Amino acid sequence: AHDLGRALPYFPLVGLVLGGLLVSLDHLLAPFIARPLVDFTLLATLVLVSGGLHFDGLVDAADGLLGPGPAQRRLAIMRESWVGPRGVATGLGQLLLQYVALTALSADERVAALLLAPMLGRWAIVYGYVAFPYARRTATMSLALKQGATTQVGAVTTIFVVVVAGLLSWPGGPLLLMVAWLVATALGRLAQARLGGMSGDVYGAVDQIVETLVLLLLPVLNAIATGR
Repeated sequence: AHDLGRALPYFPLVGLVLGGLLVSLDHLLAPFIARPLVDFTLLATLVLVSGGLHFDGLVDAADGLLGPGPAQRRLAIMRESWVGPRGVATGLGQLLLQYVALTALSADERVAALLLAPMLGRWAIVYGYVAFPYARRTATMSLALKQGATTQVGAVTTIFVVVVAGLLSWPGGPLLLMVAWLVATALGRLAQARLGGMSGDVYGAVDQIVETLVLLLLPVLNAIATGR
């Protein structure tokens, strides 16, 4: 548990490395297969490289956070192996939004978006760990990570992400960091009200929503900032 808790500061860096993998795949596959298949491969890689952990979190969080009953019942729903209609609809909607957003990106924007999306998504997870209480009291992977969520970790990861986001896309990168903060704050407060705190599934949902919004909003924010 102690070693796992020490992993938290590396989350944004891992996201950046994952983004580099996506960019490499994009350049490698583009000359040989049609663009829709390239985009499908990129999104499949984004989901599967983490074992579907974050996507599963989004689906479970949609079932639990939006479901009926007290907090303990919602937490129990999120641990079930089955998926309810809210989870199915949320998961499918998110994948479709990501696909549409990716296909709409220009060649210049694709590199920045593919690097920023997983990095900012994982930074938002770190922020959630640092800023909000953890709902479950049993020994879990997320509880071990929560024990390593110090203010210093939050500061170091935020400085790293601010610098890298600004270098990758100005002013879109820093603006998207603000979007990630708003999403993580909103979901953190919702989870605190509905569950008593955040859980592993909610952290996954934060990551997925932030990744989707990065792909959707990067060209919009850059266009607004440059007056195009």
